[in-house]
Amino acid sequence: LRVILREESRRDLEDLEEMRFRNRTGALVPFGNFGRIERKPGYTNINRRDRKRAITVSANVDEDVITSVEINRLLRERYQDLGKRYPGYALRFSGEYEETQEQVVALTKAFGVAILLIYAILGSLFRSFAMPLVVMLAVPFSFIGVVVGFFVMGEPLGLMAVIGIIGLAGIVVNNSLILVDFINSGREAGLPRREAMLRAGRLRLRPVLLTSITTIFGLLPLAIGLFGVSAFLTPIAVAIVWGLSFATFLTLLLVPGLYAIVDDVAGWVGQARF
Repeated sequence: LRVILREESRRDLEDLEEMRFRNRTGALVPFGNFGRIERKPGYTNINRRDRKRAITVSANVDEDVITSVEINRLLRERYQDLGKRYPGYALRFSGEYEETQEQVVALTKAFGVAILLIYAILGSLFRSFAMPLVVMLAVPFSFIGVVVGFFVMGEPLGLMAVIGIIGLAGIVVNNSLILVDFINSGREAGLPRREAMLRAGRLRLRPVLLTSITTIFGLLPLAIGLFGVSAFLTPIAVAIVWGLSFATFLTLLLVPGLYAIVDDVAGWVGQARF
């Protein structure tokens, strides 16, 4: 049962001390005769999140000094033992960080769906289950360049980096697809496998290099911050520039080798070609 005095009767502590209560004999006794008032800090309101009491600390980030990803990393390192020092307490990162994590998870799922769709399209195009794998195996190797690039440039892997990786995958698949298609065309023309691979590498070397070089040099000023750094676009440029730099040479070297390996495996299981 909660009892609240009229507002005009609770504006001063003296008014509260003069509150009168009726005792068992019926006499009115002032509150100051049997009680005292103490000043202590209290809660103006209690916030809850997921049915637990929560204290929210928020601040704006100066992107010219530090990024939100770096701030959250530093906070995690500093308060990693918070639960041990203060049992019952836990630290939860929300706001931009939480939204970014949710978007990264969503983009990762979308990336997986995109890979499956690319595989299905390539499978229907080549009428084969193995050949799309040869084309798409160049994508994981391009991630080596992405990791090296973000380490060298000192950029954090975040939401925009994932978007750049998705765009990079499309470029890498395109180069690999063209190379494999030329190998198949040579073999259909009656050339031996080795000659078809050498012919495809020789004829597609210039187009693949020109496509990659123009893309790399077009995004290079943004990746290195030549005319200023953009928190949104720089991670995308870094992912594509470094990933494509590695993937170009790996595609020219690994795709023909993978093609030959899979072709040999297909021959061993009784298929002349896959």
